[in-house]
Amino acid sequence: MAKEIISSSKKLSKFPDIIQGILVGRLMFYNNDPREVVANRKRAFASLGIDLKKVVIQRQEHGNKTRVISGKDQGAGVFDPKAYLKGTDGMITKDKGVFLVVHTADCVPISFYDPKKKIVAIAHAGWKGTADKVGKKSVLKMKEVFNCDLKNIIAYIGPSIGPCCYKIENRDKKITKFKKAFPDCVHEKAKGIYLDLWKANKKQLLEAGVLERNIEESKICTCCSKLDLPSHYREGKKRNRSILSVIGRR
Repeated sequence: MAKEIISSSKKLSKFPDIIQGILVGRLMFYNNDPREVVANRKRAFASLGIDLKKVVIQRQEHGNKTRVISGKDQGAGVFDPKAYLKGTDGMITKDKGVFLVVHTADCVPISFYDPKKKIVAIAHAGWKGTADKVGKKSVLKMKEVFNCDLKNIIAYIGPSIGPCCYKIENRDKKITKFKKAFPDCVHEKAKGIYLDLWKANKKQLLEAGVLERNIEESKICTCCSKLDLPSHYREGKKRNRSILSVIGRR
């Protein structure tokens, strides 16, 4: 089964043409029966008023490449684990009825909308993607391809592991790369070293030119939230649930 945890961000909910939401449950093929996953996905997206055939899901590479999506991509990654959209961590579309999805279980999902140009986008930002500034690359791609004014873009940083829980080892290779990109987002505490993915993603959006008043942060930690969200950090390889973040125009 799956349930809708957050129907939409407060900022994005102001636009009647936008559907944006967070779905949680057995929605990934890994560790699950594929037929059950498809059935769960159908029910979950129907709860948001979305036909599953119109959804596009990427196989995330933990990088910063973004891709422009159209109607011909609908159904990618939805019904077959071998059919995910490959080679990208960010998707952008101008087409109505195309719903972009990222799946996470600690990584940061970021949803975007330009209400002037009617362009939607979504990005998947794990620690690597965050360090490689996939969020910034996504909004700059919106500007490059669709001439979006960065000052008009609304961004929603969704549920992900917070600086409260994302502890790493001193010798972890993450430290060097992440600290080089965001030195003030690596915090040394008595119990270890912690990464702040929330702050790092917000900083890069501001750096790109997105206005602070247009950035909304959920501040919900997947690892310790009372909402009982999936967390790979907490559950490890036994995890069989995921978070699907979706955005698209009706």
